Amino acid sequence: MGGKITFTSGTVQVMQGSEGVVQVLYTNNGTATAYNAQARLAAVEPFTSSDDTAYLGGMSPGATAVALFQISVDDTAAVKEYHLDTEIRYRDSLDNSQVSDSFSVPVEVMQKPASSGLMTILAGIGLIALTGTGAGYYVLVVRKRK
Repeated sequence: MGGKITFTSGTVQVMQGSEGVVQVLYTNNGTATAYNAQARLAAVEPFTSSDDTAYLGGMSPGATAVALFQISVDDTAAVKEYHLDTEIRYRDSLDNSQVSDSFSVPVEVMQKPASSGLMTILAGIGLIALTGTGAGYYVLVVRKRK
């Protein structure tokens, strides 16, 4: 009935060297309902995943569902857009098992923020300079009074 259902997904943004749960939005672009839909995401270098399957439930035509995947991004990942393969397994209206054609989820790797260690060093240098200036002023004022 109506053949395979097609799906699309939204873009995901992740930070270099990060680990956590990402949300992928899937949309049913078909004309039939997908029952008991499950999304699967294939993580490849520089990504790893300890949880590559997410339950989406029933998806009527035009419906969008959120899948949550646990992924890690390598520290050395290039700052660019990657594409991870995904597919949806679902049951059709006759309760037959179906698998969508494989399609890609765009994953944008963003540069990790500058290390806070640099800010700590700069704050320390500023504190030392301020302390030195204050001590110098005190010595000058005390000597001038004598």
